[in-house]
Amino acid sequence: MALIRDVPFVDYDTNPITKAAAEDLSKFSVFDGPKCKCKVTTETLFRSNAPGALEGQYVSQFLLKDIPFGAKTITQKYTVPMEKIDYMTSYYEWLNIQNGQAPSSALKLDPLSRYISNGRDLGEYVHKDTSIQAALTACLILLGFGQEAVSLSNPYLFSKTQEGFVTFGTAHVLDFVTRAARMALEATWFQKFLAHRRLRPEEFGGCVQNLKIGAAKHPINQELLDSRVLE
Repeated sequence: MALIRDVPFVDYDTNPITKAAAEDLSKFSVFDGPKCKCKVTTETLFRSNAPGALEGQYVSQFLLKDIPFGAKTITQKYTVPMEKIDYMTSYYEWLNIQNGQAPSSALKLDPLSRYISNGRDLGEYVHKDTSIQAALTACLILLGFGQEAVSLSNPYLFSKTQEGFVTFGTAHVLDFVTRAARMALEATWFQKFLAHRRLRPEEFGGCVQNLKIGAAKHPINQELLDSRVLE
């Protein structure tokens, strides 16, 4: 994923590196990501097994459509990092950050805001977003469709004299959506820090490097150690 962070999502089908990544992941016996006919393809690459995740383009329309925000409309053009500039690429920089030190260089940002188009852009979105941002903005987009976005079971939908607001209306919906986002974070943080405690990608990458140079011993699957990605 790090190798193709600057490849536009629309080029996944034709880019040689994404093709090689899909081919390589197909060889891993324990890979449990989505596949097509038992193989990872450029269309399933880096997607999830969640329902609907394989439908449509890589970037959700909720990250592309304008957001109605009160009297203002927000165009979803974001400040993103400059392409082809990678960080924490030396061993000592990696080790310092693992030990809690700050990065030695500042993130260089593109002066032109743009729509999310590649993995680096998407990574910066989740780097800077607030806890309720994605859920809130998606809800605002849906509410912008008016009655077409409302369930037929809504008691105010066909009323001639009333409309929902505090109950079964905008205030009610936005409260539930943002409240659910916080509750989901509580459950996620419990799983993340008290149950699974999985290594961060850069920490696992350091384990692979230390194993390859003989600086440490780790129980890492031989399939990964034999992968072309480490060449």
